[in-house]
Amino acid sequence: MERLLAAGLVLAASLTACAQVMPPGGAAKPERPREQGMGDVVPALNISDAGDLLTELEKADAGMRRLDADVLYDKTFALAGDRQVRLGTLWFQSTPTDDPQRPRRRFAIEFTKLYLDTRLQEDPITYIFDGQWFVEKDPKEKQIIRRQVVPPGEHFDPLRIGEGPLPIPIGQKREDIERAFQTTLLPPEDGLAPGPDASGDEKQEAQALITEVAGTRQLRLIPREGTEQARDFREIRIWYRRDTGGRLLPMMARTVSRDGNVALVKLANVKINAEGPPPARAFDQEPPGEGWTIRTEAWRGTGQ
Repeated sequence: MERLLAAGLVLAASLTACAQVMPPGGAAKPERPREQGMGDVVPALNISDAGDLLTELEKADAGMRRLDADVLYDKTFALAGDRQVRLGTLWFQSTPTDDPQRPRRRFAIEFTKLYLDTRLQEDPITYIFDGQWFVEKDPKEKQIIRRQVVPPGEHFDPLRIGEGPLPIPIGQKREDIERAFQTTLLPPEDGLAPGPDASGDEKQEAQALITEVAGTRQLRLIPREGTEQARDFREIRIWYRRDTGGRLLPMMARTVSRDGNVALVKLANVKINAEGPPPARAFDQEPPGEGWTIRTEAWRGTGQ
């Protein structure tokens, strides 16, 4: 489930207003794309506590059918201190069903580049989740792995508490969030200061993050003991701001796993409800040519 959790984190930050891609400190810096709407006047965040934020977030996904974005997924491994940063593209779709409270949601993430510490290399890999199957397509190995992560005949919402790989308060009931997490509203800069042993590059990078989140509201989620989320995470932090239409949406997300790994997700060039379908390759689970192998792992139960 590690890859599903990672992909879920990317999706969790997908419903975003504005973000800029930031490469790892010390690396050759790729161009920083300018997010659409950056610099536009947006409504103020007149929110004073976590409860008010969660109440407003219950309807924050209203009318959102599709989202496309460039994505950065930055993970630091606690044990060895290694850092990996992947760059790619995200596609997210929400389709109405007979139950207006349960739309069918799916996402695909196509990573193309990988930073290993300061080295940039081509490393294409695609993750697809259609509500039942989680698919990994690896062009280098010419391999497709299909994992059925939901019981046959069922589908789950990748953002819903108790179902998805990473629950995020967007379009979910306040009481459901508070049942699973202790929630706290924090200043935007909280938790972003560099450590006492940070290098010059790390201090510069931390300051850049603090500057970018100025004017947001930070929500900290601590999983309650005995919950599904407590098995995977120590904490989840999400930074919210309003878009130019007044909708309250995440701009950045960061998690700390039970083993101490830290993952950060940021997006750029976000397009909401773009016309036409996503590229055909986005949700294609079939091999693109000859010589590929396909491995299918059917549903084995909740412990898989």
